[in-house]
Amino acid sequence: MLRFSLRFGITFLALVAGAAHAGCDNPPADADLMRTVAMSDVVAEGSIALSPDQLAALHGKDAWTDLPFAVARMLKGPAADTVNIRFYPMTEQAPTLSDVELAAGHRVIVYLHRLSVAGPEGLYFAAGEDSLKPAPEALVTGAEIARQDAVLKAWKTDSGLPHFAEVKALLDRLTAIAHDDKDAADKQQAVFAELEALGAGAVPAMIAQMDDRRPLAFAQMSLRNPPGAAEAVRYYRPGTVVEALDAVLNQITGEFGTIYNGGSDAERDSAVAAWRVYAHDRACGAA
Repeated sequence: MLRFSLRFGITFLALVAGAAHAGCDNPPADADLMRTVAMSDVVAEGSIALSPDQLAALHGKDAWTDLPFAVARMLKGPAADTVNIRFYPMTEQAPTLSDVELAAGHRVIVYLHRLSVAGPEGLYFAAGEDSLKPAPEALVTGAEIARQDAVLKAWKTDSGLPHFAEVKALLDRLTAIAHDDKDAADKQQAVFAELEALGAGAVPAMIAQMDDRRPLAFAQMSLRNPPGAAEAVRYYRPGTVVEALDAVLNQITGEFGTIYNGGSDAERDSAVAAWRVYAHDRACGAA
């Protein structure tokens, strides 16, 4: 449940503490907020535009619905007076319907991710429970958005990173696979396995080279689930190098992972930006 009285803990003091982190000029004040903001295409302050009776009517509704949100101030994303949030009332993942009901009548911030290719188009809550916060957190949220903008503006590809040459060679090998090669799927999967095997040490090099829109010969990849999972393997359908790397990076780090089943150019841009922020903050010891 959303606990407004306990959600005021991120304060200006956190900003000061973050700024003092050694080894980095521009670290995040809060790693969780960094992830939430990085995953969000839209961050808006305002109020849920449904009455208590309308919210009560959503109980037991086993379908996606539009949750209208009246925007008082847009913190990230294009200007709008209202946004519609695709919401599933019976989800077990927060924010739950109870969270939404508690938030109704209050000024809140919503953190939203845009989906347009690999599912019904629209804005969705980006980070579970952390997608809905009380309005006083706008100060630190705005500061984090500005910090990430600065990180992205200053971004430069560093070819001196460990494993940079290995990653480049694997990506070149991947994109050299011919579409009409009867073994294309197997050859691609072998490259994906080699990229994954490079491990965490190669993550910065993968992120440095992931903005690669070259098409794959075959829109398919498989990744092993951790022990104890319901299925041993999960399958994705990336169409480009950037989408495949999104899946591999998610596999290695457990972070993000939004376009591994395809994405628009805007979604690819958003995913690359999120991973670049992650790489910067990882170098600061904050990710």
